[in-house]
Amino acid sequence: MLPDAPRRWWAEQIEKWGLVELPMTADVLLRGSELPPHHKDPFDRVILAQALLHDLSLVSSDRAFPAYSVRVVW
Repeated sequence: MLPDAPRRWWAEQIEKWGLVELPMTADVLLRGSELPPHHKDPFDRVILAQALLHDLSLVSSDRAFPAYSVRVVW
């Protein structure tokens, strides 16, 4: 359970940590659908596509992520 209303909590986290939200574009969605089938979860494939397209590291313990040649921290 979040300590505050979700929208308020999210806005506070964005400000607190200096986060940048990335848009979920058609390019990201299409890239996610084109990835090799190491991972079956469609949302995780979108996360992977974002990381690959924007040269980002992922913070996750998901064991399928490294198969995509993305930097994983954890």
